[in-house]
Amino acid sequence: MAYPLTDGSVGIEVRHGQAARLELGSIPNALHVRENLWRIPSAFLALVYAGVPGLDLRFARDEDPLPAAFAPWNGETEPPAIPRGEQNRPGMLRTAPTLVSVQTSSASFAAAPSWSAPEATEVSPVSFATDPVPAASEAASAPRAPSFGLDRNGTIALISAMRARKYSPRTVRAYSWYIDDFLRRLGKAPIQGTDADLTAYLAYLESERGAAAATLNLAISAVRFFYIVVLGLPLTLRRRPKGDRRLPVVLSRDEILRIANAAAGLKHRAMILLAYGGGLRVSEIVNLRLEDLDPGRHTLYIRAAKGRKDRYTLLSDIAWTAVETYIRSERPRAWLFEGRRPGYHMSIRAVQGVFYSACRTAGIGKKVSIHALRHSFATHLLESGTDLRYIQTLLGHSSPSTTAVYAHVAKKDFLRISSPLDGK
Repeated sequence: MAYPLTDGSVGIEVRHGQAARLELGSIPNALHVRENLWRIPSAFLALVYAGVPGLDLRFARDEDPLPAAFAPWNGETEPPAIPRGEQNRPGMLRTAPTLVSVQTSSASFAAAPSWSAPEATEVSPVSFATDPVPAASEAASAPRAPSFGLDRNGTIALISAMRARKYSPRTVRAYSWYIDDFLRRLGKAPIQGTDADLTAYLAYLESERGAAAATLNLAISAVRFFYIVVLGLPLTLRRRPKGDRRLPVVLSRDEILRIANAAAGLKHRAMILLAYGGGLRVSEIVNLRLEDLDPGRHTLYIRAAKGRKDRYTLLSDIAWTAVETYIRSERPRAWLFEGRRPGYHMSIRAVQGVFYSACRTAGIGKKVSIHALRHSFATHLLESGTDLRYIQTLLGHSSPSTTAVYAHVAKKDFLRISSPLDGK
């Protein structure tokens, strides 16, 4: 029997089965309260629900009485005394050893600007913290409040589940951010969250933060992943927001050359020309290595791009000339575009800043990001008569419908049409 407690943990009553008791004892921060009573972090409820042999777990009903030993964690009475000898029994560890390092953001979630997920990555160790029994004086005097946000155990369980599925570092960061934001606004134990709570959160994102449909769908996927995969609880949202149908902003070839020539330095100029000449994403630009360029075959090798897919794209002669000049001048070693720290590539934000600065210097009036170079690459190829299927391959799109959006902005045949107002 599982009893949700007001401090965010879960009380488990095991009525039979020695194997189940041993499994519960191996859970990090699990506390053996009495002979058949355990208290575990709610983040590990999915493990108990699906992975403990001999345990048929079900949630207590409102009319089922809460065992008195769980009262201290439900905001009621003093904590029970742990029976002597229980603390040192095999499987009764109160603290788990440090886990292996996980990829997290170099800009922490709390320091993320506005409400968007951060972008850079670095390695930092994560370990479980001790979860002590509350002191009698604290239980009597301190007010009981529901947990807010992801605690350390929840974060570790979430990141472990995503990394086991080979989610990209950016997806891990984005999911973690939205899940933590949702739980902070939930104001109660995570296991008490409902579809109505998720709907209210989406309404908040749209009305208060102006979130687009893609952002709302990302938040839905993140929260549902946490509830279904990590907690093992049902959370359904029957209808997702319909995506916005916005056309990409395209730069002309002359505008792109103006931006490249306005860039400060050989490195920045080569970067912009490569991005346009091969239709690269900004994450693909920063991850280029010297050996990825093949001027003999006029190809660029893109490693582990979006969706962990490799592909080849075009290496133009003009871009290669700019890159060759840059390499001879600055002699990069491992990464083609190295950052200020030796051995590290430039960050995504640094590349975006380079592009914005060059646009201002070149006097470009359009509101564009560096991703506009990728849009322009695809649109100009389509206007020159390249088959849409080849463009899909060069861009690395999984679905033809994603590439087909450029048919709406290509102007080769569109400009041949005259308005009836002109009478032609």
